[in-house]
Order: sequence, then C-alpha cells, then structure tokens
Amino acid sequence: MEINSRKKTLIIGSTGKIGSELVKIFDANKGHQIKLLIRDISKAQPLIKSGHDVIIDDLTNPAVLAAKLKDINQIFLLTSPSQDQVFLQKNVIDAAKRAEINHIVRISALGIHADIETALTKTSLAKWHREIEIYLEDSGIAFTHIRPNFFMQNFLNFKESISNDNEIFSSMTDGKISAIDVKDIAAVSYSILTKTGHTGKAYDITGPESLSFKDMAEQISIAINKKIEHRYVSSEILRGMLLKNNMPPWFIEDKLSFYDGYNNGLGSNVTNTVESITGKKPSRFIEFSNCFISKII
Repeated sequence: MEINSRKKTLIIGSTGKIGSELVKIFDANKGHQIKLLIRDISKAQPLIKSGHDVIIDDLTNPAVLAAKLKDINQIFLLTSPSQDQVFLQKNVIDAAKRAEINHIVRISALGIHADIETALTKTSLAKWHREIEIYLEDSGIAFTHIRPNFFMQNFLNFKESISNDNEIFSSMTDGKISAIDVKDIAAVSYSILTKTGHTGKAYDITGPESLSFKDMAEQISIAINKKIEHRYVSSEILRGMLLKNNMPPWFIEDKLSFYDGYNNGLGSNVTNTVESITGKKPSRFIEFSNCFISKII
C-alpha cells in the first residue's frame, strides 16, 4: 500500500551518492512531495534553480530544526561519515520527536549489529551507527534501518591509479564482498518511503554476487578494454599512503579494519533484499563498470 502522497518527505543527505540518486527517483515519479535539507548553502543553489523545495539547516539545534518540519511527515536520514555524526543525527531525531514526525528511514551499515565483536563492529563508524540506531529505536518514532554493504562507487576512488598505473590497490587478499550500487540503495529507500509495511525493520542489502578485488579488477578490465590488476598492499604500507593523502587517522583505522573483516568473510553474504523490496534485481558489478566507464577512465 502506498503512503499518502500529500505528505512531504524530508531528504537529509540529498547531495551525496545515495541521496542524489534518491532525489532523481522522486523527480521521475511525481506522485510524492519532497523537501531537501541542505547543510552547505553553496550546494543548495543548483537544487533551488531546478525547482526543488530546499531548507538550509546545520543540524546543530533541534529546536530550530523542529520549527522547519511543520509540513513533514517522514525523514530520510543520511549524513557523511564524520566524528560529529552521532551529535548531528541525534539532533535530527530530537527535532523529529518535537515535530511529531511519523517515520525515519535511516542509512546505516552492514555488519554493525553482530552479537560478538568483529573487525567491523570495533570500528568507530560501526559504533556510531549502532549508537544512533539504538537512540532512534528508543525515541518512539517509527523507524527503518537500511544497512548496505560496500558501495560499488567506492571504486571510482581508484580513477587515478587505474588511469596512470593500470591498477587498483588495497590490503584485501582473497576476501570477497557483495558490493552494492548506490542506485539500488536509493531504489530500496524510495520503496520504503512510499509504501507501507517497513516500519520497525532493519534491512541488510547487498549486491547480487560476492567478488574479490581481483575479480572486480578483471571486470573493470573488460569494461574499459584495458588490463587492470589488483595490487595487494600491507596494512602498514597502506596506512602510510593514506596518511600522506591527509585522510583522518580514525577513518584510516576504520578502513583497514573493514578490509580485515572482509578478508575474513564478513562482507561476502548475499541477500535478496533489493529484489524483494523493489521487485528488480540489483546491479552486477560488470553492469556498474559499463555504466560508469566514463568516470573510471
């Protein structure tokens, strides 16, 4: 059953990878009203010019935010990974409670809720995500957690090494990941936001196949018609490389822990959640490579 389309959905995170794809889906299906919350006013202008309903808020004051939510029925919640993530998202939940929002759909992460400590659950990101999940669950607001696996789009970060050195590199060995296209995450989010029956649930979502970095390098090779290899780099060497690129130390340690977890099979499980919710099969990695060839080379 579809949700009342006269109520507005607030999208927080509309300029990011997932959120921008979600906006495109709403724009293509005119039956539901959306409003976009933008934290950076410089990013708001293109959206305003394209006719979107936009509000500016830095998420630091729940009372101020709550006053802007009078015409909002539900919220899609996603902020970029950062050390203030818990503070900002708890503020959104507090504001939503004041404004009597009916439902919050939140992007979390796969593997953060295991009963035992793993290489994934010990990361800062996992701890922050789980803390926010619990806070949302205890708020009294109806919720849905979406827990996606590793994004296929993360491979776009290898654009320079693919172009210059014909390689991707990581501390991955033979571990496999059921990576997911952010377009599929957006499609799942849209279905949850526009149809009933998803409150109080947590969905683990993955791509349709589990592949190693070597496998994915081979598929990129096919897509761009150039031999690309995966080069193993030890955690110690990779840490030094990332520090030279000014990546925050906490994020580097999380990245290395995620690779460690993936090497031990923690990212290899394949679910059918995308198809069961959207009715469509998720993208395979070769399809992603073919679609994004202009961004890879």
